[in-house]
Amino acid sequence: MLAAMAIDKKTVAGRLRFVLPEDIGRVRIETGVEEDVIKEVIGR
Repeated sequence: MLAAMAIDKKTVAGRLRFVLPEDIGRVRIETGVEEDVIKEVIGR
């Protein structure tokens, strides 16, 4: 899954960027999430 995320269009300069919905019509963009945290969340 991480390999697929690394080539996603939201990846900028090798860093993952997450677009997280907060409410209808409103999102939060998070960058700089550590790989260990991502692995823990996706259960890998």
